[in-house]
Amino acid sequence: MLDVYVRVSHIGNTSIAMDMEIYDQEADRLLTTGQAIYVGYDVSTRTTRPVPPDIREIIDYYEKTGVVLPLERFPRLAAAALPAQVKGIH
Repeated sequence: MLDVYVRVSHIGNTSIAMDMEIYDQEADRLLTTGQAIYVGYDVSTRTTRPVPPDIREIIDYYEKTGVVLPLERFPRLAAAALPAQVKGIH
């Protein structure tokens, strides 16, 4: 079994950096680290897009309090996150 830890380490104007650590659960030993950088990109204009304010708010609030804000508070994000079947589209 592995323990995987992920945290947002930086939010830029158009990107979000996430740091990851993977541990051997039994030995409590760090196996590897990694970083993923997500960049907002608009394919139609071929330009980067800013990180949406709702995403910033959710991440900032969690980092400060450890509490996950309910997705229902962000209707546009909630609509994008739900699979078609959950939204009633078949």
